[in-house]
Amino acid sequence: TYTAGTGLKLASDKFSLDTAATDKLYVHQMTGGRFIECEGPPLAGNVTTGTVTNDSTASGGKVRFGASNASNGGRLWGVHATDPQERVDVCEQARCVAEPVVSPDGTKIAFSTFDITPGPTGTTVDSDLFSVNPTTRRTHRITTSAHVWQPAFSPDGRTLVTVQRTGSYTRLVTVDQRTGAVAPLYLQPKTNVYNPTFSPDGKLLAYGLAMACSDWQEWKVREIESGKDREDTIKWVKFSNASWNRDGSGFYY
Repeated sequence: TYTAGTGLKLASDKFSLDTAATDKLYVHQMTGGRFIECEGPPLAGNVTTGTVTNDSTASGGKVRFGASNASNGGRLWGVHATDPQERVDVCEQARCVAEPVVSPDGTKIAFSTFDITPGPTGTTVDSDLFSVNPTTRRTHRITTSAHVWQPAFSPDGRTLVTVQRTGSYTRLVTVDQRTGAVAPLYLQPKTNVYNPTFSPDGKLLAYGLAMACSDWQEWKVREIESGKDREDTIKWVKFSNASWNRDGSGFYY
């Protein structure tokens, strides 16, 4: 765990792990201490948790969402946290789907889609963002040929931050959820950014940064209001996400 201003420390508190095996979803019961395997096809992408409002399947409770992909496309689905065997498909896409994130008010789920096309000079990957209303199952295309993925909602749901590829590298951008317009948030030459994550109060944004094509990342914390990074830097990180404490004092990674 990382705490702003105080560096690193070992976490002694007990906590649950929501993803386990390479191709299955497990829900860990905090009280019973056991893992329950969820039914369904293999996973691809992240698993996220959120409250869905006015949904008969979720009954206003906690639902975990995941993405499954096959040769004919992908689909977004959810399982109820208290009954992992109860599973419902939210939407289907002709392209691969991944990285579902739930808006704070639970009225929509943003997710990435990927269209992989082999060609004579190499493989082309086209990625965009969609959102879906979990109650009506109505899908809205947010971007078109924008090369964006890894969406993250601000705590008030108004801002959607994502990663965008520009040439051989990536940058952080904000996306207008209605028009799909993209505005730069962070751009540094010959770097790649990863997994932006807002603090609970929306004032800070944690993200990974890698120079050139290195797998090693540095994790930084950006102040949204000033647009500047804090001096705190976590080095020698690989393939990680950030999960903030509820009070915003730090995050697990």
